[in-house]
Amino acid sequence: MSQRLSELLRRDLATDPAIAGVTADSRKVRPGDGFIAWPGAATDAREHVAGALTSGATACLVELASADRFAFS
Repeated sequence: MSQRLSELLRRDLATDPAIAGVTADSRKVRPGDGFIAWPGAATDAREHVAGALTSGATACLVELASADRFAFS
């Protein structure tokens, strides 16, 4: 069962896609999923935003600190 991004964030949004699932592992993104992309101990998931979008992610939650180093920013 999917939810709207606005329901998950509890905010009004101009664009409000349906989110089927949520993952922080870009290898597990399926069409309709939301992707959580933040720096980790082993890898910085922000490096995988483009791949997650290519895999069908409808939204990405991204930590913006130092995000200017990445192509999506």
